[in-house]
Amino acid sequence: MSDPEFFFIRHGQLVPPYLDHLKMDYQTLVELSTGVLDPGINQNASELFSRQAAEVDFSSVRHVYYNSSGISSRRSLESARCIIANLRQLSGGAITLRGLPEIREVRFDVSGLLSEYEFSQRGMAAIRAALYLAAFQGGAAEPTAEIAKRIGVLHKVVEEHASKGESVLFVTHDFFMRFLEVYITRAERLKEVHITDLDNTSLNYYFGGFRSDGLLWTLMRWGDPVNH
Repeated sequence: MSDPEFFFIRHGQLVPPYLDHLKMDYQTLVELSTGVLDPGINQNASELFSRQAAEVDFSSVRHVYYNSSGISSRRSLESARCIIANLRQLSGGAITLRGLPEIREVRFDVSGLLSEYEFSQRGMAAIRAALYLAAFQGGAAEPTAEIAKRIGVLHKVVEEHASKGESVLFVTHDFFMRFLEVYITRAERLKEVHITDLDNTSLNYYFGGFRSDGLLWTLMRWGDPVNH
């Protein structure tokens, strides 16, 4: 029997007019960040997943988790259902859908991170930089210590499934996946982490992501650029 694998994947592309974060106005980004807006995923979801995951072997996956926190959960749940439908067609195996609130997106409020004028001058890169800074120093973003606690819960879920030899897929969000990437790739995990560690993480494209082992020590990435 092969060792179990653990897949972490960003949700699918959103419905219009939320296809590309780089083309959204300031107020829309504020409402998306705070959960006022919770759009579902695009009708191209099944096709996009098939294309993004064409070279990834998901045949061992028996459980798919989605963000069940109630905060930006719709895109995660719809993506999880889409993935399960695709995997069942490919393998025909039984796959269960489960909720895990700890894999929600990092909590932040764009309006508290920077002004509309600052955004107009510097764009999405400024939001990302301000979010990282607030996570470390305090402000309109979830503290790094709280994110670390959520990843700790996730790690225990991974260990539980690993002990049973079960492979699992988690449908989550880009910023959370960046913190998780740092956790997996640093020996110190999120202890004494620096902003530069987050700056060096990769953007997770829609239905793109990475896989790891039962100890969360290895990381292998997949997924091609599909807007942001």
